[in-house]
Amino acid sequence: MSSPFTRVLVATLAALSIQAACADDAATRNTARVLYGLDSDHTRDLNVDVDLALGKRERMSMGAGQTITEGGLGDIILDSYTVGYRTQRLGRVEPGLEYRYWGERGELTLKTVEPSLVWQGEAWSLSLYGEYRDHFFLSRPIAGVRYPREMESKGWRIQTGYAPATGFGFSLEHAAYDYDTDLTQLNAPAFQFLLTTVRGGTIASTLSDRVDSFEFGYYWPDSYLGLTFSRSTSGITLKHSDACGLRHRFHPAKWLSVEMEGGYSKTEDSNLETAYGRVSLSYHW
Repeated sequence: MSSPFTRVLVATLAALSIQAACADDAATRNTARVLYGLDSDHTRDLNVDVDLALGKRERMSMGAGQTITEGGLGDIILDSYTVGYRTQRLGRVEPGLEYRYWGERGELTLKTVEPSLVWQGEAWSLSLYGEYRDHFFLSRPIAGVRYPREMESKGWRIQTGYAPATGFGFSLEHAAYDYDTDLTQLNAPAFQFLLTTVRGGTIASTLSDRVDSFEFGYYWPDSYLGLTFSRSTSGITLKHSDACGLRHRFHPAKWLSVEMEGGYSKTEDSNLETAYGRVSLSYHW
């Protein structure tokens, strides 16, 4: 792992231990999670995040992660960091704000500021998110010169769901994005020439026009099993890629939950499929 990722990981775990030592409300619920994933394109993910109570009405989330993608010219290592805050002073309505960084140092970055407003009922929920993003990437060397490209985008997401204690439930999500440049201009051989194939695909994955997802499953008192489907439409080619999966979550103990997900993704007009899998362990106290 890179040094920045290690430093953030250590800081996150230190904050977790300090918060646990200072907690004065046994009813306050906190979560620490470790997630690992991989796919058939030789991409590996590792993420660590915590969700901590700051007193009885405020919460703070922090996370760090790393994605390693194998490429013909060497591995691409992408680091991600997240910090967020939300308040429960309005009862069931929770305003929040989150900052996210994702990228490869000196090559490409995506910085996101996301305000949110979440309503949580007994079983129903409704969430609204705004996204303000800065994109940056460099071209491959051409006659010893690398050309930078910067752009901004704005987006919004809406999510609703029904999650009963026992019975069938579902969730729906829609996201749409608007860019300050015409992304279809990047749908040209010159774009792929300026970037390595793998890195070009990585950049393109952050330039969606819209994303829709649906999940349907069954809740038991201590477990959940659901089917997932998502469709992402590229802002560059305007073609879509689909992902289908199966998600299972269970609680071996009151303080521990395990989630496993597996499936495949496929791009429109392509016969190639990418299989993926991920597993996460969450500690609750």
